[in-house]
Amino acid sequence: MMTDGTNVRPSKITGLELARHVLIRLVDNHEGIERVAKDFDNDTSFILGIIDFLKDIKWLEQDLTSGLYQITEKGRIEVKS
Repeated sequence: MMTDGTNVRPSKITGLELARHVLIRLVDNHEGIERVAKDFDNDTSFILGIIDFLKDIKWLEQDLTSGLYQITEKGRIEVKS
């Protein structure tokens, strides 16, 4: 299981593992959407779809003032399991 966003071949992960990978890169690594998208053929809309999914399942929220992404308490619990 992946514990951080490093040493992972994004093209080889799927499902919730992919969502976790994007979450970690946005929250822990403070990477922007464009940087994450570079590893997915620069498909920004794909990453935005994952972000929408993460928000829908209540794992991710965005600070409206700073624009930074933050993991929710629910996300923190479920990502570790």
